[in-house]
Amino acid sequence: MAALTDRADGSENPVTAVGVEVAGAGNLDDVVRRRREPPHSYSQIKYAVDARTSVGTDYLLEPSSSGGPSVLGKIAEAWRRLTADGAPVELALITNRSLDSSDPLVSRCDARTMLLMPGASEGGPKSAQGMARRRWAEATGLAEAELLELLKVLRFDAGYPVPRLHAALAAQMRAIGLPAEDKDIEAGANWIACQVQAGYTELDLTAIDQAVADLWPQSRLTLRNDGRASRSPLRLDLPELDSVDSLLAFANTAITRVGRDRELLELRSFLESESAFSWWLWTGPAGAGKSRLALELCRAVSANWHAGFLREDQESALENIRPTRPTLVVVDYAAERSEWLSDALFRLSRRALSAPVRVLILERRADGPWWSRVQRTHRMEESFQIQSCNYALQRELGGLSRPEIRNLVKVVAERAGATLSSTNVEDIADHLEKIDPARRPLFVLVATMDWLDEKDVSTDRDAALRRLIARAEGQTAQTAANSVNALHVRNVRTLATALGGITANAYAQLMHTLHPPVGLLPEVYSNFHPVSLDDLLNGLRPDILGELYVLDRLATTGVEQFASGALLRLAWRADEEAYRAFVERAAGDHKDHPQLIDLLDAGDWTASPVSCARMAVNIIPLLQRSEHPTLDWIFSRLDSARQSNPVQALEEISATARFRLANLVLNEGSTDRANMLYTDALAACKPGWEVRFNILNNRGITWLKLDDRRSAMADFAAVIETASATAEVRACALNNRADVFDAEGDIDSAIADRTAVLDLAETTYNRRFIALVRRARAWWKQGNQGRAYEDIISILAMDDIATEQKMAARLQRAEWLAEAGADSDAIIDLKIIIASRRNFDGVEARSRQLVTHLQTGDPLTDR
Repeated sequence: MAALTDRADGSENPVTAVGVEVAGAGNLDDVVRRRREPPHSYSQIKYAVDARTSVGTDYLLEPSSSGGPSVLGKIAEAWRRLTADGAPVELALITNRSLDSSDPLVSRCDARTMLLMPGASEGGPKSAQGMARRRWAEATGLAEAELLELLKVLRFDAGYPVPRLHAALAAQMRAIGLPAEDKDIEAGANWIACQVQAGYTELDLTAIDQAVADLWPQSRLTLRNDGRASRSPLRLDLPELDSVDSLLAFANTAITRVGRDRELLELRSFLESESAFSWWLWTGPAGAGKSRLALELCRAVSANWHAGFLREDQESALENIRPTRPTLVVVDYAAERSEWLSDALFRLSRRALSAPVRVLILERRADGPWWSRVQRTHRMEESFQIQSCNYALQRELGGLSRPEIRNLVKVVAERAGATLSSTNVEDIADHLEKIDPARRPLFVLVATMDWLDEKDVSTDRDAALRRLIARAEGQTAQTAANSVNALHVRNVRTLATALGGITANAYAQLMHTLHPPVGLLPEVYSNFHPVSLDDLLNGLRPDILGELYVLDRLATTGVEQFASGALLRLAWRADEEAYRAFVERAAGDHKDHPQLIDLLDAGDWTASPVSCARMAVNIIPLLQRSEHPTLDWIFSRLDSARQSNPVQALEEISATARFRLANLVLNEGSTDRANMLYTDALAACKPGWEVRFNILNNRGITWLKLDDRRSAMADFAAVIETASATAEVRACALNNRADVFDAEGDIDSAIADRTAVLDLAETTYNRRFIALVRRARAWWKQGNQGRAYEDIISILAMDDIATEQKMAARLQRAEWLAEAGADSDAIIDLKIIIASRRNFDGVEARSRQLVTHLQTGDPLTDR
């Protein structure tokens, strides 16, 4: 399967033959994978019926039952032989036994790579790790330096039971077009056994292809002329519009870019980074200019980069990309593509690429279920892999400065054929800041067009947007041949907007399979000249305009209202994920619109109560206030759903709703009420629910705010001591409790809790960074400078910890070095920080100030 999968993926250095019990490989002969070029891979398989004995020092160093070399001794001997000519190798010990979490060296296994390095190299000669290294080296006849070289290439693929092996194998088989039932896996295994018994211990692709043809004659592996799996070239869009009617579209080239020079420099640095593959998330509210900025970047680098926006029908092409030149892929509307996006990032993070690939992700917020799915926070080994390719922490795009606003107003007015005085420009800028205090570029255009209208300027943001909608509707009415056509135009726009846009093929499929009411929608070949169906299927853009258009249609009466409701129910049936994403956008942009409830009610609460409930609960944080009237409807609807469908999933979603309401109250500063709401939510939870542990952590915070240390520590302990709690929520509770110990001066206890965080196998980089940097400070308080520096070094060595965090850790170390009189060493760290293009606010400025102080003696100001 390794050979077939590499060929299907277009690997740059594919497996070309597979060996079983190969001569000359010592005890690493069980499975050998020969690649086109080294490194080849050699594995020892150690499966046991009774797998209770874990893999640790005793297991690895114990002589064989006949008195021969130990497991590790045999691996060391094979490694010496295989690398005698200097060729690189990959080694693996594959077993269903678990790793010994108490072993000084084995416990340092990196869950991302399954290697003991670099963790095994840490600690001095007298530390537990140092003494274990010496014991391993002596037992294998290696020098310590040689042992560390071996551990750099020896994977410990432990805890790999047969069912998991079967599931992984079945997934590989299905991915390349083979059947993957148990009988198919058994047939493949039997074929290999027969080959080995007949003396064929190395099987090349010719033999493997013949086996596939014999075992599964009906299967079709799609191959190119060169023998690799076929794939379409990656097509990327560079949208371009220039009509006056499309001034608000991000792709309109008639409106030249104003400002954003610094942001473009940051994005160019992203492209120029050294890694073969990396991704970066940019966030910002509707109208902040994310898509326009990405388009400007694509246009600017198009001479040397294959760059553009990825359409949904090209998603599989990205996963299988074999780039011949640098490639920049922009993924917009990421929330509704989260499952695919996570798979794509994970796959690309493991690929050998012949040219750089960058994925720029655009979305409004970096929170909620979509972001957890992308990062795979419940599959931490894969999450580590994805995070290791993250270029930087998410970057939020802000508004424009006043001078930039003035310039953009002039550009829009010029395009509209208007001449403005300086007073007019200032009036429009004032109008903008009234309707949009965030100063988003989209609303500079809206404010200018609103001001240029012959009527008085609108009183607020939505009034200005409605004026633009009315203008578009008026143009439609003038061009439509009859009232039926005009209604169809509005209906297609409504449906497409609620789905975030839809292709003509998807529309045709929808009409064929979902059978909308007769007369509601036009057939796919209908003519609305001069408006094309393709244009209508994009939906009404920008999003914030389209959302208001749909909400306002729901506020009408008669046929218009009835049609709007039917269209939203149809959108839900057509694509639940796309519709949920639309509802979340609408709730974020128009949280006070009275028809928001109608969007939530359009889901099929009878057939899909769990999905509908999740949609409703996901918008609670977006409502931003605990007294929002929509909350009453949400809780009432949840109660009805639970009564009609007494399933645990709805009970847990309801508890999550209570948790999120309590969070709103806490953010409003009402600690007492939040504490009571958390307590009520806990009463509705079952012991193993994940939300229960989140509630305990947050209630613990409220106890601290209420000066009830004992209750806070009890809540944190309840999370920490529950075996079924995820490592992530336990890490949060441990860090919370350690903060309390720190504040009380109980440094030993704080260090113990930070260490416990680091001992958890599956925590996110943020939890580990917090634990390491705060443990380092605790060591420093205790006077243990060596351990403090070791923790900073660990931060700098971790691939998935963000550069911004590493620079903050360097600043901490530089301050300690300066305090200790090691000015030259401190300056080295400070210059690295200053040279970095990625720093938290204030870190670079503090570093410059500290450098000046060390070089000139100028006094330091307080941080």
